[in-house]
Amino acid sequence: LSLLIKELERVLCVTLFDRNTRGVYLSQAGKDLLPTAQRILSDFQRLEESAEDLSRLARGEVRVACSAVLAANILPLALRQFEADFPGIRVMICDTAEQTLPDLVRNDQVDFAIATQVEADPRLHQELILSDHMAVYFAPDHPLAIHDTVTWRQLGNTPLALLDRSSPLRQIVDRTAGRLGIWLNVRYEVTFGNTALALTEQGLAATILPPNALRTPDTFNCQRRILTKPVAERKMMLIRLANRTPAPAVQTFWDYCRNEVQTVASVG
Repeated sequence: LSLLIKELERVLCVTLFDRNTRGVYLSQAGKDLLPTAQRILSDFQRLEESAEDLSRLARGEVRVACSAVLAANILPLALRQFEADFPGIRVMICDTAEQTLPDLVRNDQVDFAIATQVEADPRLHQELILSDHMAVYFAPDHPLAIHDTVTWRQLGNTPLALLDRSSPLRQIVDRTAGRLGIWLNVRYEVTFGNTALALTEQGLAATILPPNALRTPDTFNCQRRILTKPVAERKMMLIRLANRTPAPAVQTFWDYCRNEVQTVASVG
């Protein structure tokens, strides 16, 4: 201990203790610096306590982004279990258009996003949590309703309501049609899948979206068929910054979201 005190005195360039044959006493400089030292020790103790709270998930904050569809059906299921297990952690949800999700992560506006796979980017770490296939939705009295399955070529001149071209889901549609060399009759371009489904329900168009776009059957009166020849795969990912170690609360909620997405997919 005496060696540590001497080292501290050397660094501070003051004598903190007076030493004589009767003992060791605080010097005047030591008395003057004592309140500051006590505050530092108290702050460090609080720092230790805060770090312990974070490590054992007693408190913390998570910022997650996802599409409005996921925010309305899957995310609340994950959040319900997570909050029951870790009530001290606050979760902030940014529900927005699919095409904005990667930039929210890149700009550090959220800790992670649940999103359709984006092109390889060294700034992003992507973990696959689900693969599904693009489907066509139409009104119950639509001519496509007579078919048990629908191919891309069977869409023919069918008017379509599609997400705008910046959407990664739209890019899957455009790439598939391009490989087949077919023209799609895009009557409407929209930002959100629910808008496309509302147009579809009214018989104004059909739309092409992933299967989870209509998680609750009575939300819109539409029918759905997986598009075939070819089947167009959509990969759902968890996305975060590649060069950052997630905080314990972030990593834990990441795991809860992955498990909930996979659980929901396995049951239907």
